[in-house]
Amino acid sequence: MKYDIDIDGQGFYMIQGNTKRGKKWLADNVQGVDSPWGGVPCDDMGYTADIADGAIEDGLTVRVNGKKYLGQNRVAA
Repeated sequence: MKYDIDIDGQGFYMIQGNTKRGKKWLADNVQGVDSPWGGVPCDDMGYTADIADGAIEDGLTVRVNGKKYLGQNRVAA
């Protein structure tokens, strides 16, 4: 499965749009997104979680450190 958005890291995160939909969502909703590759670095865990939750609420799929993100700081087993 190709996730719309991937988030990798711990303490410092790289947030990457993988699909056209994911890249567009990030560009429309997250300040500082670098359009050519559709990603942004973030060093704030709360803001990163807000981004992931917002994407989930808007129907996108998100993966965090290789696991499907379920929302509200929860990942699949």
